[in-house]
Amino acid sequence: MKVYDFFRQNLVMRIAMYMTSISIMFMIVALFMINSTTEEIRKRRAILNARQNIQLNFEEVLELYSREYQNIKVNLDLLRPDFEEIIGSLELLELESKKLGFEIDINNIQLDSGGADYDFVRYKVSFGGTRGQLDQFLGMLGDLPPYTEIQDISAQASTELGFSYLANYQIVFDIFLKKNLNE
Repeated sequence: MKVYDFFRQNLVMRIAMYMTSISIMFMIVALFMINSTTEEIRKRRAILNARQNIQLNFEEVLELYSREYQNIKVNLDLLRPDFEEIIGSLELLELESKKLGFEIDINNIQLDSGGADYDFVRYKVSFGGTRGQLDQFLGMLGDLPPYTEIQDISAQASTELGFSYLANYQIVFDIFLKKNLNE
């Protein structure tokens, strides 16, 4: 008897053979799906590990940046003038302007700090003169200590004597300080 005839005559064996072949196909499909699922799990684990490394690197970089920022801030604060230095600079500004032939009036403007990050003193300088004298005076402001910031320059034409080239100038500037004046 041949194998074919044997299966043809025996119904139970035929059903068992069909069931076995279907089971084998399901196992092959299941193995393929399990393999692709484990591959996906490996990829996701690699991404998670990379994210953790990135997080650690970010924290290290942030800490390094914070330390460097503090060092730079300390060095920049050293460049800020003391109050006595400002007084000396303003006196020199008055002397130089007299040498150039015009009088300046320097006034301290009181401001409410309002929780400002930095201590500063605001000054207003007033003088009457020509545009050339204004240019010379602005050049002298360049000799003030670092951390000087000009806030406003205004001019009002002076026609009292009939000279249209004369004007009254006002310059407002801030000088940032090393420490609080109240300390």
